[in-house]
Amino acid sequence: MYESTDGISTVLSLGEPVAVTAEDIARDSGLSPSAKAELTAAAAYAGVSSNHWSQFVTGAAYTQTQNGTFYYNGSRVWVSESYAGYRGSHTCFTNYVVWPWSISNVAKSEWGGTGSLSMNCTWNVGQPGYVTTSWGMTATVYSNGTISGSGATRG
Repeated sequence: MYESTDGISTVLSLGEPVAVTAEDIARDSGLSPSAKAELTAAAAYAGVSSNHWSQFVTGAAYTQTQNGTFYYNGSRVWVSESYAGYRGSHTCFTNYVVWPWSISNVAKSEWGGTGSLSMNCTWNVGQPGYVTTSWGMTATVYSNGTISGSGATRG
């Protein structure tokens, strides 16, 4: 957990890796027989794994979360693009906000390459007195299955 000098704390968590097996590939009805054979060979060699991750920020009157699943094989990491028959996920949402505060313009984005991929969530906070501030959090996942970001943890 990371807490900044202005009282905003950020936590990022990551689950335990799950290896993708030949049985998982065989059960995937979206793959052709030739794709299944190719992926089975590649998975045995490359060791495709997945991991769930999450990151949240707690402000004075709200908590904002981004989370999802990423896949990796030691030389490549991917989330929203499909690769090797798998597609991860990335979501951003508000856990709670105390009135008269408000959360608006929640947006997510991703950037990077095959070795690392950064996932970002931004939002505006409407505060009492008609003041609006913009906030964001970024987590970066890597082809070796690790994650970094303010408050990074696995789980």
